[in-house]
Amino acid sequence: MANLSQKKRQLMLEFLARIKEEHKTDDDVLIALGEIESELNAKKYGLVWEKHEEAVDVMIRTKIPVFTEVPELEISTAPGDKFNFLLEGDNLHSLRLLEKTHRGEIDVIYIDITMQKLIQFNYPQRCCA
Repeated sequence: MANLSQKKRQLMLEFLARIKEEHKTDDDVLIALGEIESELNAKKYGLVWEKHEEAVDVMIRTKIPVFTEVPELEISTAPGDKFNFLLEGDNLHSLRLLEKTHRGEIDVIYIDITMQKLIQFNYPQRCCA
């Protein structure tokens, strides 16, 4: 996969070169453009998050994942109380689904990488102050 940041930087540098040519007699503009160019060429350290779509993002546009409840596996302390649940599936699919179905209702999400399961917990407010 091509480095999108590097491509974007190259396009910006090419654009700066055109602007420099148009304003080659304006010292203030050339100084400002030189500073911008220096920043674009400076060595960058740290994580770079590339803009791209995961396959799940594309699939979710036309295929909607759904929860299938298994009542005998419900984890609850008393009937009618809020309950925790275990969600098995692709982590990204699961998070996208929860974003649509449980927005604002989830207190904690634990993703078990080894078991590939997403576990959602609802804690009473009094225990998490």
